[in-house]
Amino acid sequence: MNPFFTAALVVSGIGTLLLYRGIGGMFRDEKARSRSPFGEKLLRPPGESLRLRIDDLKMGMLEKGLVMVLFLSIPILLMPLQLGQYPGFLTVALLGSTSGVCYVAAYFHWRKFKALRRELRNGWLGFDGERYMAEKLIPLVGMGYRIFHDLEVDWIPGKKFNIDHVVVGSNGVFVIETKTRRKKNGELPDGNESHVLKVAGGMLHFPMEKATDEPLKQAIMNAEVLARRLTGTSKHAVPVFPVVALPGWWVEEGDPGEVRVVSGRAIASRLPGFGEEGILSEREIARLSDLLDRDCRNVLG
Repeated sequence: MNPFFTAALVVSGIGTLLLYRGIGGMFRDEKARSRSPFGEKLLRPPGESLRLRIDDLKMGMLEKGLVMVLFLSIPILLMPLQLGQYPGFLTVALLGSTSGVCYVAAYFHWRKFKALRRELRNGWLGFDGERYMAEKLIPLVGMGYRIFHDLEVDWIPGKKFNIDHVVVGSNGVFVIETKTRRKKNGELPDGNESHVLKVAGGMLHFPMEKATDEPLKQAIMNAEVLARRLTGTSKHAVPVFPVVALPGWWVEEGDPGEVRVVSGRAIASRLPGFGEEGILSEREIARLSDLLDRDCRNVLG
C-alpha cells in the first residue's frame, strides 16, 4: 500500500472524528453557558408541526446526499490501492466490483434523496398554506373570535395528529382543515379552468383529478374529536363545525353539506355566517378558549 495514501486516510479519519467531537462539544458548551429567557411555554404558531417536519427532512436530505457522495468517491479513493498491485485482470475485476457495489448503493440513496425532496416540497407548500390561512383569519379577532393554530391531538391512545386551525366565537367552535393543492399548468383538455374547485355530491372535484372526499372526512373526524375534548364532563355538548379551506382556489360550492368548503380569501367574511349565532355565551367562549390555550401552549422558547 502506498504510504502517502495510508497517511492521508489516517489524517482524514482523525479529522472527521475531531469534527464530530467538536460539534457535540459546541452544543454542550452552549447549554452550559446560557439558557432561554422565556419562563413559560409559547402558543403554537401556524404550521409548527410542518416546520419541525421540514427541519427533519432537510437533515435527512443532507445525510442521504453526503452518503451518496461518499459512495461515488470510494472507487476513486481505492484506485491507488489496486493499481499496480495486482495483474491487469485482477485490477479490472477489483475496480469493477468495487465500483459496481458503490454505484448501486449511491443509486439507492439517490432515490431516497429524491423522495425526501418531494416530501420537502409538499411540506413547504402545506406550511405556506397554513401561514396564509392564519393571515386571512386575523380579521376575525376584531370581531371577538379567538383563534388557535396547529392543535396537537395527543390525548387519544395510539394516535397523534394535528388540527390546523380552531376558531371560537359566539356562533360555535370551528375546526379548519387547510388543504393546499398545486394547480395544473397550461390549458386543460376537458375545458375546465385550472383554478376552480367544484364541490358537489359531497365530493371535491379538482381539475383533471379524480373526485375525492378525504379532506371532508378528515374535517368531520377532527370536529368530532375536538367536540369530545371540549365537552368533557359537561352536560351540554359543545358544537364544533368542520370547515375545509382551499387557499388560492376559487370554490364553487353546491348545496352546503355537513362540511363547509371555502377559499382562503373568503374565510373571514363567510365564517360568521356558519353555525348558529348566540349558541355560545361569553362565559362559555372564555372557558373553551382557556382550555384550547393550555393545549396549544407547548412550544419551548
